[in-house]
Amino acid sequence: MVERLACTEEVAGSIPVRSTVLTIIDRTSWDHIMKNIYFVRHGESEGNQARLYQSSETSLSEKGHSQAKLIADRFSNIEVEIIISSDYIRAKQTAQYISEVKGKDIIESQLFRERKRPSIQENQSKEIPELMAIDKEIEDNWEVLDYRHSDEENFTDLRQRAKECLEFLENMTEDNIVVVTHKNFLHCLLWYCLFGFDVTPREATIVKDNFILSNTGIVWMQYDEINNFWKIVTWNDHAHLG
Repeated sequence: MVERLACTEEVAGSIPVRSTVLTIIDRTSWDHIMKNIYFVRHGESEGNQARLYQSSETSLSEKGHSQAKLIADRFSNIEVEIIISSDYIRAKQTAQYISEVKGKDIIESQLFRERKRPSIQENQSKEIPELMAIDKEIEDNWEVLDYRHSDEENFTDLRQRAKECLEFLENMTEDNIVVVTHKNFLHCLLWYCLFGFDVTPREATIVKDNFILSNTGIVWMQYDEINNFWKIVTWNDHAHLG
């Protein structure tokens, strides 16, 4: 269950975000019932570097391996009980560095994969006009809930997967969890945490357009197991990159 966070300010001049109830929590008295989830975006991939539409087999670049070593060192003094990774290669490679530092095995999960794009785009340049036209068509129809260009995930699919991901984490027995995943899907988790299942495609777009996420950026969320309350502690913490 997701208890929505409050926000009444306008975001970057866009439409006001719907207001919900805000609960202020004193962490000194509540930490003992909080589950800590450290979401990590994978290191730079070869696809990021070459501006390609990526696939599940896209690997880390040389820079991405260096970033992954830095994020692993960052976790050396943070309690971690379990590491979960998307089953995509670039996420698993990033998770492996953390695993070696923490001495923890990696659990792979398809739930934390990147947002699926049309298969016709995979491993192709993002500069190809025909493929860019597909992007525009998908974007133009984002608010049409049953629209689908081909075999990609649409808003409805992503909202359901975000719900399942958070429920999966809520039900885990561990209290300190690292999840290595992807930028676009982390945006989905953010907008679901903020607005719950009532989130609109427009609100999801505002979140995507206004929250930058670097390679190996950390998103720290906490889950209150007693009151079924999610909160976002930090977004895009990348101090380890210097």
